[in-house]
Amino acid sequence: TRDIVVDGENGFLVKVGDVDQIVDRVMMILSDKTLRDRMRLKAEVTVRNFGWEKSIDQLEDVLKKLA
Repeated sequence: TRDIVVDGENGFLVKVGDVDQIVDRVMMILSDKTLRDRMRLKAEVTVRNFGWEKSIDQLEDVLKKLA
């Protein structure tokens, strides 16, 4: 989703149903090792910021404030 993925940084955002765009992005990743490595590293940082444990902790904090 746009809340997590920064297009071209830690992943790609593509139009729903646009098969040509999806194929294009897959080919970009497969053919460009530098891009692939850079995006992988940035995606790892994203995962740490949006992992299940952190998400659950944030949800619990919100629910406690509402209670």
